[in-house]
Amino acid sequence: MSVTTKTGDQGRTVDFRGRRVSKADINIELSGAFDAVQSALGFAIVEARAATDGADNNATNLRGCSVTHIAGVLVEQQRTLFACAGELAGCAGFDPDGRRMAALEDCTAKLDERVAPAGFVLPGGSELAARIDLARVAARACERTVAAARDDGLPVSPELLAWLNRLSDFLFLAARLANASLGVEETAV
Repeated sequence: MSVTTKTGDQGRTVDFRGRRVSKADINIELSGAFDAVQSALGFAIVEARAATDGADNNATNLRGCSVTHIAGVLVEQQRTLFACAGELAGCAGFDPDGRRMAALEDCTAKLDERVAPAGFVLPGGSELAARIDLARVAARACERTVAAARDDGLPVSPELLAWLNRLSDFLFLAARLANASLGVEETAV
């Protein structure tokens, strides 16, 4: 199978429902937004795995919350993003039993107890935190694109929008965990 089809050369493509549309269509923007989050998470996962491999076990554990678990949690969020995109394409709901939302909220609550900053901090610090912060920005953009698609008539479950919002909260705190676990001081605003 060839990746190059030449069918998109005139600015049209097939959306996730199989319709031929302009590449400027909101559904194509939506696909791109999910792709951006997936890619940003992938970029963060590479560094999370490297940080885990090279980490001193005493330095990675911060009051019961460990940087060594970040890569696995990020991979699970990638899987959930695929399920979200599938729901928007008309497949089954991404979280029919609420387990994905509950797991994300639980993880976020644990991080909030341990690493929430007292005020605003600048993104970055360690390489891992910077990459997770980029994923957070992509998740926020994806959330806005999903809301725009909903406003344009795409059926979007409230749970999907809520999950995207929680994802960015989790990513913010995961970046803080990365810095704290790696001993990198954050810059307050």
